[in-house]
Amino acid sequence: MLAALKDGGYVVYLRHDRSDTSRSDIDPIDLADCAKQRPLSDAGRAHARQIGKAFATMHIPVDRVLASPVCRAAETAELAFPDLDRSTPHALVYTLALPAEQLGQAADELRTMLASPPPTTSNVVLVGHTTNLKEATGIWPKYEGGALVFRPDGRGSFELAGSIAPEAFEKAASPATN
Repeated sequence: MLAALKDGGYVVYLRHDRSDTSRSDIDPIDLADCAKQRPLSDAGRAHARQIGKAFATMHIPVDRVLASPVCRAAETAELAFPDLDRSTPHALVYTLALPAEQLGQAADELRTMLASPPPTTSNVVLVGHTTNLKEATGIWPKYEGGALVFRPDGRGSFELAGSIAPEAFEKAASPATN
């Protein structure tokens, strides 16, 4: 799947990287205070950098990166793609932090993002959480630091094209394999 991204045309939904499960988000989650959120682990920070290195090593074009404002997702995006501007759409705000009446709106917005073709010969990366994608598509991203890849059809729909396990990013980032 990583090799297919070289040609562009995909929306990559990257689940935030490995987090420190010894800490939990304080309910309600305070998006402005990272100290009250479950952070990335040191391994997660290192792996997020590997994701960026894999994209660079394989010459995978990325037009833009959109990330959840939750610190572990925002930090994943920043570490993986430090040279790209990042934005935070409503669709990627951690759905467990949203009032129930906003869940449908966020899911609709995420479905629109997944169905929107990126610029020709490029890709768009969304960095978010399991719950957002589950609300929008019924698909639960299994691994922290893994990705699901969607192909927009240009007519308002999309299909799941494949997945990328965390280990695939590590292998692609290794100079010995490229």
